[in-house]
Amino acid sequence: MPIIHITQHFWPMRGGQELLIHKMCKVASSLGMRTLIIQPFQFSLLKRSTYTQGNFPENTILLPIPTFYNLFILAKKTINIFKIDFSTETSNYIPWVSFNFSLKLFSCFFKLFNFKKMVIIHYHFHQPSFNLSNSFIFSHGVIWERPPKTKLDHIRMNTLELVIKNKNVKGVIANDHDYIREIEKVSSEKVIMNKKLIFLPNPVDLSMFYFDRSVSNNSLDFKRIILIRNIRNDRGIYEAIKSFLIFLNNEEFLDWTLDIFGLYEEKDSYYLMCKNLIPKSLENQIKFKGTVNNSEVADIYRKSSLSLVPSQSLEGTSLSALESMACGTPCISTPIGGLLDLPTYKSKSISCDDIAIAIKELILNFYEIRQKQIEGVKKFSLENWTENFGNILKDNY
Repeated sequence: MPIIHITQHFWPMRGGQELLIHKMCKVASSLGMRTLIIQPFQFSLLKRSTYTQGNFPENTILLPIPTFYNLFILAKKTINIFKIDFSTETSNYIPWVSFNFSLKLFSCFFKLFNFKKMVIIHYHFHQPSFNLSNSFIFSHGVIWERPPKTKLDHIRMNTLELVIKNKNVKGVIANDHDYIREIEKVSSEKVIMNKKLIFLPNPVDLSMFYFDRSVSNNSLDFKRIILIRNIRNDRGIYEAIKSFLIFLNNEEFLDWTLDIFGLYEEKDSYYLMCKNLIPKSLENQIKFKGTVNNSEVADIYRKSSLSLVPSQSLEGTSLSALESMACGTPCISTPIGGLLDLPTYKSKSISCDDIAIAIKELILNFYEIRQKQIEGVKKFSLENWTENFGNILKDNY
């Protein structure tokens, strides 16, 4: 029987979570273990562009989404024609509820056959709907606001205590200490003692992401700051642009540029808010570049001076930060979540003024900070992660 992964996002691979699950499958395969990935059907799977990533993975099951989710998507598309925007909470809540509902029905099939192999559930709030023995929660970071602002935030936070108490949950694999601290807040010492709490930070492939002195030795001369982040509120894109505008108030930095790579929709309200922040006179210096293939990312980092990870909330051990530092492109981040586990150069807070100050400080101490980050990122190598994750599978399969 295979190892089962429960995830809302795997195919198409568009972000760090999807790439990490792909790596997990490769490690399992190298140990002679099969994997099965269960994810919801997504309309993006019907798009021709999806298949530029190759054939649909054979080890993936698409759960049928209930009719009310399809009706929601149809209504959302129709309303968008008239430029009426659904709230972010509604857009996030309905797909989440729909997937959990499908999981609840589908789990009956596995219980019927008394499935007892390892189950890896990506994010704890899917576990109550797929309550099988020998389950591990895999955390990609804390993804609720603190304090909670929405109904979904409250559900995600309150579910954590119930899941940790569940006898079928053998442990938690967390990619940052922030999530482990949240568990310790809501759980008694007795409950925690009976669970495996494993810290496994995200890895970076140092054979792909490395410092190329022939390209990046004098990378300050590029005078280019980059963000490689999907365009959404918690990623701090708005704050990055505002920080960059403050940074440009220094005469010696007037000719610097900011390039933003990441997925966005032209009519998305957050994207439009960010775009409208850019003065007409600076449209050639601040640009949205759209999505980028993973094979191109390393070269983009090497031809940039520094990168930003200005997350406002909901961040694990950022793959963008790790890849940037490995390429010798110093990374500035805010001091939140899993970013505290990384050797990024931290702004004092998430405020735009402090991020702008951090940019200037890094430039003034560029070569020293760059070398510290190149050395510091080595412990997050894919080789270390592969060995550690392989040991987790051997111990629990």
